[in-house]
Amino acid sequence: MKILVTGARGFVGRNLTENLKNIRDGKNRTRPGLVIDEIYEYGRENTAQDLDRFCAECDFVFHLAGVNRPKDPAVELELLFIDDLVEEMLDALEGHEHRCEFDGAETVPTPGGKYCAAPVTHKATLGYIVECLRSFHDQPRTLLMPRIAPGSFEKKLYSMYLSYLPKEKAVFDLKMNADARGSFTELLKTADHGQFSVNVSKPGVTKGQHWHNSKWEFFIVVSGRALIQERRIGSDEVWEFEVSGDRIQAVHMLPGYTHNIINLSETQDLVTLMWANEIFDPEHPDTFYEPVEA
Repeated sequence: MKILVTGARGFVGRNLTENLKNIRDGKNRTRPGLVIDEIYEYGRENTAQDLDRFCAECDFVFHLAGVNRPKDPAVELELLFIDDLVEEMLDALEGHEHRCEFDGAETVPTPGGKYCAAPVTHKATLGYIVECLRSFHDQPRTLLMPRIAPGSFEKKLYSMYLSYLPKEKAVFDLKMNADARGSFTELLKTADHGQFSVNVSKPGVTKGQHWHNSKWEFFIVVSGRALIQERRIGSDEVWEFEVSGDRIQAVHMLPGYTHNIINLSETQDLVTLMWANEIFDPEHPDTFYEPVEA
């Protein structure tokens, strides 16, 4: 099959063309029924003669044009994301397009309808879009990852936002809390799934020696060798787990158990990835000092 894409240098055309190339080159194997031999890309730099030739040789045409740039922040937009649009275009190429009629500006899914429509769209005001974009912009400073459900408007908007990041924004510093024992660095906070941190312990150093009422954690040693100890408050029994980066394991830090982590090496730093089920709140830290061993 030979395919012509007009407006191939625009946003929709560029994304569609690259996805067609993935199918043509065997990189995308999710549509085995599509065999693409040639892709003609027509843009402003092409001539009318180019268009005549492309039209004479192609089997299918994607004719792309349009602008949607409202200025009122209160207006509610119906938004179609590029990935959903490209999927519908590929469905149309396979003859599985979603047909519709129109009730005013609203699409009405109709088998055998005169028009085609992508079935997945999202409605949001410009004000809400600006609010989301501000939270995305602030993420390197707050470390807070917004609530992003699979397939949601927010997920698609964040993906698009990231795709436009300039080089200087693709890397950002993290605050290392360092002392003679090593360092502790918060990596990422989530709206409802806690936070991730990395802990570095110098040789022979013990960290922790505290417990939580309701917070729980995972300790995952990724480099070095450690002894993790836990003891239920009010009990004398000490649990011990020797772990290392040679065999990565996750160890629960249980609520109501005082716990620590000891670097067993005399020469090598211990690196531990830590996850806590909730974001640390300095006003209510739920962290109480108590040695594991008397």
